[in-house]
Amino acid sequence: MNKLSLLATIILVLVAGCSPVGPDYEKPALTDPDFGDVLAARTPAAEKANPVTAEDIAAWWDSFDDQTLNDLITEALIQSPSMKQAYARIVEARARLGIAEAGLAPRIDLGGSYTRSQASENIAGPGQASRARDIYQTGFDAAWELDVFGGVRRAVQASQASLQSEHENLKAIWVSLAGDVSSTYIELRTLQQRLRVARENLAIQEETLELVESLYESGLSDELAVQQARYNLETTSSTIPTLQSNIEEVANALCVLTGQMPGRLNQKLKEADQIPSPAIKNVTAIPANTLRNRPDVKRAERDLAAQTARIGVATSELYPRFTLGGSIGLESLKSSTLFQSDSSAYGFGPSFSMPIFEAGAIRNNIKAQTAIQEQVMASYENTVLSAAKEVRDALIALANEQRRYDRLASAVESASQAVQIAEDQYKNGLSDFNNVLLAQQSLLSLQENLVISQGTKSNNLVRLYKALGGGLQPLDGYEEGLFSEQKAPAKDDGNS
Repeated sequence: MNKLSLLATIILVLVAGCSPVGPDYEKPALTDPDFGDVLAARTPAAEKANPVTAEDIAAWWDSFDDQTLNDLITEALIQSPSMKQAYARIVEARARLGIAEAGLAPRIDLGGSYTRSQASENIAGPGQASRARDIYQTGFDAAWELDVFGGVRRAVQASQASLQSEHENLKAIWVSLAGDVSSTYIELRTLQQRLRVARENLAIQEETLELVESLYESGLSDELAVQQARYNLETTSSTIPTLQSNIEEVANALCVLTGQMPGRLNQKLKEADQIPSPAIKNVTAIPANTLRNRPDVKRAERDLAAQTARIGVATSELYPRFTLGGSIGLESLKSSTLFQSDSSAYGFGPSFSMPIFEAGAIRNNIKAQTAIQEQVMASYENTVLSAAKEVRDALIALANEQRRYDRLASAVESASQAVQIAEDQYKNGLSDFNNVLLAQQSLLSLQENLVISQGTKSNNLVRLYKALGGGLQPLDGYEEGLFSEQKAPAKDDGNS
């Protein structure tokens, strides 16, 4: 066996025979939480509804049957700066993975030099003159660090896990963004419905004021009733500017969420529409693995995998480094003969280095990376607990708000009848105006609370789907360049 064959055999044995140093990653176990006690508290009507499915969760906003909401969701996906930022992080992580993988391959450099040198006369031999000479060199230099102890492989594992983490981060941002767009849109429609209620009550109160003034002029009522009717009307009227301001602010918030300048959606959203209120499905059939598939949970798990691999990277610093290097090129004392065959030169051979004294820096780095892993593990556990809490809280809020809404709906019906009775009695002189005043004020308050409850009920459903990590269907099939190339919106030239 010649020297080259022996060297190649040794290299193969070293690389193939050694497992990477450091701990191997083991995915932490995750026990699916039991929400049975919460689910049992849901209303009978919801229990009889169709069970929620994984498909429902994947594109949950479709259940609201609101085209404007669907359009806003699409605009947010395409234009949101948060999504663009998250996508850029994926591109960065993919590039860093390429850097790590490059460590497994040889490095080849092309170089060249020209040197003119002359030795000192004081070191020349007796009777010998020191002469200047020219040296021309060019050629290739190669070096390959053999990953004997797996430090580079661990670095690649860390980069792969980090890339996967950034993919999950993109999904997590989208889940949050879709939920925020929906919640803000529901808030907008809720405010518009509150404005409608205020205006309808204002119209009723204007009619009441005209009636009271007419009765006062006829001597059938007193001035107190007139003033009471007037301040009741003015109080209701004073709420309208505040509601209008709130509507503008929420519309501007929707612009920001969808990556548009404030005011761009005013025309689209100016027409008041109903609060999107889908039938609440029975959530007793929530898929068992939904929680573990939440993007933030998966991202935390991938972060843990990446940090575990970094312990191996740090551990590999304790071991020798083996490098196979070589060069091939041309050397000559004259430029005219540099490219002749006699100018060829080469050299190759293995080398190694290992730390002997580094004042504990390497071992302390291992301890530091291990401590970071423990922190990441604690963060993962906290993410899982928070996810379970969010789902549980959303289920409780959804059930309780449904009951509250039912009670308010019944109260509004009774209050409407009370207003009619109070007005009839006042017209017939059977009661004073104070009863009318109290009945109208109660009706306005209850109607407003009913609208708010309807919005809260819808928002709680959004909250549940968001807690379940739902809404990932639009991200299916997204690859590098899709946002920037295929889905990029037209640039705003400032003239629109």
